[in-house]
Amino acid sequence: MDNKKNRFSIKEAISFGWASVNENLLFFISVSLGVIILILGLDVLANNFKETNPLLETLFNVLGTIVNVVLTLGFTKLSLLAYKGDKPHISIIFSQTKYFFRYFFASILYGIITLLGLALLVVPGIIWGVRFRFFGYAIVDKDTGIINSLKESYRLTKGLTWKIFVFSLAIFGINILGLIAAGVGLLVTIPISIIAIGYVWQKIKDFHTEAIIVQPKELKENNETVVLV
Repeated sequence: MDNKKNRFSIKEAISFGWASVNENLLFFISVSLGVIILILGLDVLANNFKETNPLLETLFNVLGTIVNVVLTLGFTKLSLLAYKGDKPHISIIFSQTKYFFRYFFASILYGIITLLGLALLVVPGIIWGVRFRFFGYAIVDKDTGIINSLKESYRLTKGLTWKIFVFSLAIFGINILGLIAAGVGLLVTIPISIIAIGYVWQKIKDFHTEAIIVQPKELKENNETVVLV
């Protein structure tokens, strides 16, 4: 069985993200541009009504939250399909709305857990932020519930805290480079990041799936050996 540290490669994850985006470059640039315009537009509208109409400000902030959750779920699904080699399609981005409330409440719990950890000398917050970060993938990919999505993320990332943290820093660095490139680079670096994260999720999930299959087989062979002796 592979060593725990070798469940995924940071370099391979980012390379896979780049290859997937490059193969469908026009699609990802177009979608990224549309998403940025939509989110910034709602934010600008909310700020414009901040002083004059608090009700409309609240309305646009709520719409912004709804759009953010829907898009997050859609891109999560998109990254999972990219791992399988499926072609991306705009309809995929709006195909996971059934998980809206599940993801919304799980994200609130995730935020609370991370903030509590940060209050406890920072380090626990970083650890918990890393260990629980894949709750959205557990929801979309494995149809888990609110609490179980967090538990599943924590279970699958055991022994990988440091490596996932370094991976997160690498993803952050890539998007900083995209921002430096007049912000235009984000149209490419954001989808690369999303697909790379999906790649990591699939790798750590597949590792545990293989472990479940292999271990019973090994136990069976050991039992057979005992009987023969």
